[in-house]
Amino acid sequence: VTGDQGEEVHILGKGDRIYRQFIETISEGTVIVSPDGRILNCNAVLAKTLQRSIAKVLGTLMRDQLAPEDHEVFRAMLEKSRTESPRQRIHLKTSANMLVSVYISATLLQNEKGKPVICLVITDLEEVISAEASLRESEQRYRELLEFAPVGIAVYSEGKIVFTNPAGARLLGADSDELIAG
Repeated sequence: VTGDQGEEVHILGKGDRIYRQFIETISEGTVIVSPDGRILNCNAVLAKTLQRSIAKVLGTLMRDQLAPEDHEVFRAMLEKSRTESPRQRIHLKTSANMLVSVYISATLLQNEKGKPVICLVITDLEEVISAEASLRESEQRYRELLEFAPVGIAVYSEGKIVFTNPAGARLLGADSDELIAG
C-alpha cells in the first residue's frame, strides 16, 4: 500500500510477526479471552505478573486469576465490553496468593474466524502506587519542615500571602489563617 506521501506503508495482518513482537515487548500485560472469560492467549508480561508460565495461564478462566472480591466487577466488564470499552482497577492474584493492583481495559474484537473475543490490556499499578506513597512521604516531610522551621516563611502571590508557617505568623503578629484570608 502506498501512503499519501508516496512511501510504502505496511498494513499489519492478524498473524503478522511484527504484531506478535509488539504484543510481547510492550510493558503492559495483554490477554485475549473468550466472551465467557477463558484465556485464549496472553503475553509474557501477564504471566510474569501472575508468577506463572504462559502454559499454566492459557485455558484458565481470567476470573480465577483475580481476587475473589473482583469476580463480579470483572464479569460486569466482560458484559460491558459488548457495547463499550470499560476500564477498571482490579486485583490479580499471583501464584503465591499475593494481590497485585492493576488497571484493566477491555475491548471487543473478532478473531480470524469472525468470532468475538475480548482483548484485555493490563497495567500493573504497583509502581504508580509506590510513587504515590513516596510523593505523600516527601510532601509530609516538606510540610513538617515548614511547620517546625524556626524562621518565618511566607509565600506571596499577586501581592497577597497565600501561605505562612507558624513562625512567620508569629513574626507578623497574626494567625496564619487570618493572614491568608486577609
